[in-house]
Amino acid sequence: MLTRESTYPRDDVATLLHRADMMEQSADELRHQLRNANEDLRRTESALTDTIAHARQVVADDLNRVQDMQAADRAAARSRDEDLERQIGQMVRRIEASLDGISDHQELLAGLHALVRMVRSDPA
Repeated sequence: MLTRESTYPRDDVATLLHRADMMEQSADELRHQLRNANEDLRRTESALTDTIAHARQVVADDLNRVQDMQAADRAAARSRDEDLERQIGQMVRRIEASLDGISDHQELLAGLHALVRMVRSDPA
């Protein structure tokens, strides 16, 4: 009987050995899956890093372009404002010169002077 038991293990020992082998196979499979998951994670991280760097560059380029356009718009608006003020000033001077040449109709003259003062003082 001892010879038989030493040659052929008992059922509970065989079951334990089988379960240990199954657990070892499961552990190996899990290690393999973990390695694959780590590789996938590295690839995803690299792709995301590249995408973020590209997006950052695109946003920076767009921001620079917008700032340049704003500066150009401000310069154009200032130029238009200066031109408009110059034209209004010329118009007011011509009106005043024309009014200075008219000596009769004092009430009309006073009203037109008031109009000129109002146009000159209007900030719009």
